[in-house]
Amino acid sequence: MLSKNRPWHWPWKAARCGLAALLASPALLADITTPSPAELVAIARLPADTLVPGPTSGQLLDPEQKATNFVGPPYPDAQPVQGISAIVDEGDGRYLALLDNGFGSKSNSPDFVLSIYRIRPEFRTAEGGSGVIHIESRIVLRDPDRRLPYPRVVDAPHYPGSDSIPVAPDMVQRAWLTGADLDPESLQRLEGGHYWIGDEFGPYLLHFGRSGKLLEAPLAVPGFRSEDNVTVAGTARVARSGGFEGMALDREAGVLYPMLEKALLDDPGVLEIFAFDLGRKQFLPVEAPAPVMRYKLDDGAHSVGAFQYLGNGEFLTIERDRGQGATALIKRIYRVKQGVTDAEGMLQKELLVDLLQISDPGNLSGAAVDGVYAFAFETIESLVIMGQDRLGVVNDNNFPFGSGPDGADAEETVFAVIRVPGLAQRFAPSGVE
Repeated sequence: MLSKNRPWHWPWKAARCGLAALLASPALLADITTPSPAELVAIARLPADTLVPGPTSGQLLDPEQKATNFVGPPYPDAQPVQGISAIVDEGDGRYLALLDNGFGSKSNSPDFVLSIYRIRPEFRTAEGGSGVIHIESRIVLRDPDRRLPYPRVVDAPHYPGSDSIPVAPDMVQRAWLTGADLDPESLQRLEGGHYWIGDEFGPYLLHFGRSGKLLEAPLAVPGFRSEDNVTVAGTARVARSGGFEGMALDREAGVLYPMLEKALLDDPGVLEIFAFDLGRKQFLPVEAPAPVMRYKLDDGAHSVGAFQYLGNGEFLTIERDRGQGATALIKRIYRVKQGVTDAEGMLQKELLVDLLQISDPGNLSGAAVDGVYAFAFETIESLVIMGQDRLGVVNDNNFPFGSGPDGADAEETVFAVIRVPGLAQRFAPSGVE
């Protein structure tokens, strides 16, 4: 939950002290291999084909890819509410939901309008509830001051890849950003309503005002160019769709921690975590920006979909493979701690929750087998801390291509709340940091 009582930026000294902890001598974690007995306590769903009024979308999707799970295209005078990649708790039963770039690539998403939605889940619990996610409002991301250092979709008469489909007039007049301009994947809200978003195309950090206006040029880490980056010369080190998928915020230190989704092209299996000082608006260390933490994937894992700050130097990740339903093997929430590393300098991981083994004795999910619910979606990208013993997880439904774990024609968006007993006390490092 967002704190409303503490300033978002403390003095640089605090940030520097936090960075020193990251670079301290390695310490070891206690050998904890059994996760807490997580239990499903609430759940809500958004249908896969949820649409809102807007410019026609899906016009660049290939109709030849149509399959049983393919809804549409196109979507006349409408935008799908899909691809949730980050959730922020507003503290009043409402949440901000950041959508990704749309349909999966630059080439097929120029008519998808980048947005943050305010949603209100009416959770289904043991006491009742509809289990419906209500959409209440929308913040459209826009660039009226031309902060992007490259041509935007709205700068051309036709959508990229087409010489016959004109860019929607509303998009041009309002300088709306699209899924061919940026790929927003992580979100943090600061006091005063400003937003910081992690992007995958750069990868970039993006600073937006409360109305959705881009306030300054995108910020990139020197030397870490994505294969999708069109502005920086040199060899790409960050894989396509491997940028800032997760981004934690330490409010007390005033530091963001953007994390790469995938391993570097020249360092297989290892994900880099960076630090960004919000006061100075600079990556750390200031003298030579570089990763401040390194994270190693499990064998068989593909990526990390979320990265959140728990407090006391501790973070949570969601690590996943590419499986879904019966083929899903790795959907795990890990806890890591600054400075607690192995002999190779990799963060030591404590398995906190196996998302394929969530206790659901009352079948609250409607999909439990022998009292166990498997959150077995291919893409799980949202993690929100909802209290000392509760976490929320949300899947990215990859509309219109995604199919549900049960083989359904289209994958719905599911917001599951799980109770993790002793969440705040479970981290038990050995040795001295």
